[in-house]
Amino acid sequence: MRVTIVRALGFAAAFVVTGALAAGPARISVNSPSVMEGDGPGSATLDFTLTRSGETGSTVTLGYQVDDNTAIAPGDYVAIPPSTLTFVPGQTQFTVPVTINGDAVIEGDE
Repeated sequence: MRVTIVRALGFAAAFVVTGALAAGPARISVNSPSVMEGDGPGSATLDFTLTRSGETGSTVTLGYQVDDNTAIAPGDYVAIPPSTLTFVPGQTQFTVPVTINGDAVIEGDE
């Protein structure tokens, strides 16, 4: 089975997960977090939680990345290059933090 998950973020970038799942009824879901970016210097962290359900007895390795949309790295957030994560047998959650950069520019939702 192959899984592709694309979630639009509150800051209008895309968190993308791709990879092959082991045989069996396994699913990967991604939450839709949001955070206030803040005015001026500083940053906030937006945590994406990937949850595995169904078959959890095997090792699953997935690729992920964050793609620009109306939020553009590096100004709006710190880019995450294509990366991998591994769920070990029995593990059901994995968190990927994304750093959101604050600014004083008046703009619409990102």
